[in-house]
Amino acid sequence: QKIDGVALIKRQVEMALATGWPICVTLPEGDKLRRDALVGCSPEAVKLQTLTDAKEGLSASMRYGARWAADRDASALMVVLADMPDLMATDLVALAQAYENDPGKIWRATDETGKAGHPVIFPNRLFAAFETLRGDIGAQDIIKSEPVQFLKLSSTVATTDLDTAED
Repeated sequence: QKIDGVALIKRQVEMALATGWPICVTLPEGDKLRRDALVGCSPEAVKLQTLTDAKEGLSASMRYGARWAADRDASALMVVLADMPDLMATDLVALAQAYENDPGKIWRATDETGKAGHPVIFPNRLFAAFETLRGDIGAQDIIKSEPVQFLKLSSTVATTDLDTAED
């Protein structure tokens, strides 16, 4: 979907570049539409990865992302969903800076009321736990078992997502 004339997935990638962190985008096998939307993104800065097990849900992307981050000896993995239209580059940078100032814990964005949302940063000590993830519920089990630091973002930036055509 396009927001203000830009494919939402491309907008998210462009925002993530502002963090200075390496970026990996996971795509379902045969997803020409999303891949085409990312044309022009620098292959040096953005890794595009086709997932053959994407039908399994969000966990397939998260497992691959954790493996990719581990292979790079990354200190953390920030999970940014592609369907969050209100996030801004400044939100991602603020979360990355919060993690860098207090690493080792999960950092999670909230809306202005404190409701937990996205993005979420996971320290590298948790990467192996991603291998246990299954289905489309993300890393809820990992988050429940760990201390979490929260960063409040404005309005409903961290909780507004576009899951359906109606959204």
